Amino acid sequence: MRAISIALRLLCAAMFTFVPVSGDSGESLIGSPPRAASPNGPKSPVGCPPEGRGGDPDLNLQKNRVRAPANLRNVSFDQILNLNRIAVNKKGRQAWTDAERQRIADVENGDRVAAVGYIFDATYSVPETCNCSYADKPWLDFHIWLVRDKRNAEKSKSFVVEMTPRVRLQHPGWTLEKLRALIPRRAWTMVRVGGLMTFDSEHWNFVRDGKRATVWEIHPVFQFWVCSTGANCNPSQQEGWILLDDIPES
Repeated sequence: MRAISIALRLLCAAMFTFVPVSGDSGESLIGSPPRAASPNGPKSPVGCPPEGRGGDPDLNLQKNRVRAPANLRNVSFDQILNLNRIAVNKKGRQAWTDAERQRIADVENGDRVAAVGYIFDATYSVPETCNCSYADKPWLDFHIWLVRDKRNAEKSKSFVVEMTPRVRLQHPGWTLEKLRALIPRRAWTMVRVGGLMTFDSEHWNFVRDGKRATVWEIHPVFQFWVCSTGANCNPSQQEGWILLDDIPES
């Protein structure tokens, strides 16, 4: 059993070997510097504990993280999809074995990651237990579906990144209107998303049902960049990328 556990951890490392982002030393709190609190955001997360209310408290704690490691590393679209190989096909984390918990934790508790793609869709979530099932829009996550390119523009080939209410308190410039303006109509705009990996075990069956390419998510998102020149920014360089915070409302 010990040998199997070690082998699984080595498999995680081999599949998820990151490339450091040139010139980015990272930050220890919420990615980019805190901004003024948004008047449209929840007044305080104090009313909803980090474990949420109901559902799977272990999963909710992962979704509600607000601190991130300093290191920020690039990861490819394929590397995220390849994490399906270490998925756990069980909904409740309390039913996982120690080995299953460890192989998911090896990824979830790693560095911040940055991935590049194109927004296929962006919507409010439904009320979720991680946000105490509050129905007010400031307490709903932003669900953002990223696709690899135009040829793969369907949700079954996407992965999801999520902006949470707790992190949005620090980013009043993150709005659903801005995100939806980046959904391609004619031109395609590349985006780069930084945050922590979470295995959304609540939706473990979404790959099987064709709703996503993986239930691994960047959740929570701590940083969100847009390619200022459209679709030719280098994911490993800072040049050309602008923060969503700094884009004016259209």
